[in-house]
Amino acid sequence: MSLLPLLLLFALLAAAVWHDVRARRIPNAVVFPGTLAALALHALLPAGDGLFGTPAGSLGMLSALGGLGLGLA
Repeated sequence: MSLLPLLLLFALLAAAVWHDVRARRIPNAVVFPGTLAALALHALLPAGDGLFGTPAGSLGMLSALGGLGLGLA
């Protein structure tokens, strides 16, 4: 595994912890870029490691999106 994804994760977690301890909330300005970076990283990873690397992973993503739709209804 590359070191870059771990460094990005550590930076995101450090920012989230800092905001959480300081203001007892994690702002969307920290959450949304982290989510977008994670999706972009998984889409760009080599075959087998990314978002749609296996059929089971693709089905899991579609299943998760369905649950998101139910939560918003």
